[in-house]
Parts: sequence; C-alpha cells; structure tokens
Amino acid sequence: MPRFEPIRRAELITAFRALGFTGPHSGSRHSFMQRGTMRVRIPNQDIGNRNLLHEILR
Repeated sequence: MPRFEPIRRAELITAFRALGFTGPHSGSRHSFMQRGTMRVRIPNQDIGNRNLLHEILR
C-alpha cells in the first residue's frame, strides 16, 4: 500500500478533477465532488492526517 502524506485541499481537488470528478459542490457540512453516482466528501481544510486521507480515498 502506498504511503499517504499530508495534502493541501486544492491539490486533492485537482487530483479528483484529473480523475473525472466535478465540483466541489456545496453540501450540508462538507463540500463534495461527484463522478456519475459516486460522491466523495472533501473537507473544508487541508488534510494533515494520513488516516483521514486514507478514508477519503477508500
């Protein structure tokens, strides 16, 4: 499994856009990105916790 490093929110959004996701769209507590029926929640801050990044990607 690759090692996850802290990542800035803007870098995460750029990576998801490269994978074909649209957004970020406003949600109730977090914004989200969408591709087809798949939605991924995006935190409103930088992701400094490797475990949080792992959960987002999962």
